Amino acid sequence: MVKATFTVQSYIDDFTLRSTMYAQGKLQVPCSLLSEVESQFTNEQRNLRSKLFHRIMNEKSLSAIILKRSQKQSQKKTGDCNRGSRYIGVSLNSHGYWQIMFKYHSERYYLCSLQDLEQAAVVYDIAMIQIKGMVAKTNFDYNKTQLLAILLESSLIHLCKQSRKQNL
Repeated sequence: MVKATFTVQSYIDDFTLRSTMYAQGKLQVPCSLLSEVESQFTNEQRNLRSKLFHRIMNEKSLSAIILKRSQKQSQKKTGDCNRGSRYIGVSLNSHGYWQIMFKYHSERYYLCSLQDLEQAAVVYDIAMIQIKGMVAKTNFDYNKTQLLAILLESSLIHLCKQSRKQNL
């Protein structure tokens, strides 16, 4: 039996493909969130995701921006200021890769490290939208088809955790 390996790049590629297919009408939009995906989230996260899904479904235009990006606040940091980025949740690690980290309910999450800064910012956005719904602070604007693709994908946090366990 061959194990399917998870990579963040394949996840982003799948997200991009789904978003395009929804926009072109090649993929039918389900009338509710998928139960097998929703089981990966807590009740609080499911409620936030449900509110976002209903807002998306009420939007008539496919290209209307539903979730607007946040402006990163300039923060005074102590220590090494060269490791920050212009994107929320993304910083440069000691190996020269962009790492995606965030805090949620007092717990620190490390998702992964990527070579591309913008790609790392998109990964952060996907994770935040998946767990925080409409209240997510994102680096980019998202339209209806992009948000549908994000909400109908498996949990990025869940997949990253599983991938780390398999690599141990």
